[in-house]
Amino acid sequence: FFFKQKTAYEIAQRLVGSEMCIRDSNRIGYYDLAGLTPTIKELKSLTTLDLSENYISLEGFLELVEAMKELKSLTSLDLSTNSFGQQPAEFLAFTKTLKEYKCLTSLHLRRVGIGGEQGHSLAAALKELKNLTTLDLADNYWGNDDAKVMSSAISELKSLKRLDLSYN
Repeated sequence: FFFKQKTAYEIAQRLVGSEMCIRDSNRIGYYDLAGLTPTIKELKSLTTLDLSENYISLEGFLELVEAMKELKSLTSLDLSTNSFGQQPAEFLAFTKTLKEYKCLTSLHLRRVGIGGEQGHSLAAALKELKNLTTLDLADNYWGNDDAKVMSSAISELKSLKRLDLSYN
């Protein structure tokens, strides 16, 4: 468990700028992510968090949502290729947290299984993200109802410059 061996202070000392990227199919499970979340909480000036392609477990995702509440400076978030979107209650907790990121300019939730109830809660959260310039929701395989709800929410994002909805 790599993350349990490092303290928040040690990681913060090695952090270049304000970005954290841990990806490339690391398959972070609950225990590894639980070891990382205290560090994330301490990095209050973090602006970029990329945990894509890690297949984060449901338990790990819940830990991450709790840790993310401390990241008020976050401008870029990438949680693509994780399967947490398939859990309605947990994803609802995430979208409630997401609404608080007024500085967020880039959001990537490609291939996370957003649809149905999760899609509706994400659409409500997106309406609050007025500074969003990049949005990637590709590969979530929406139905017609999901597409209509997302389309309505996305139409309110006036500063959006890049949008990827492919394979939905």
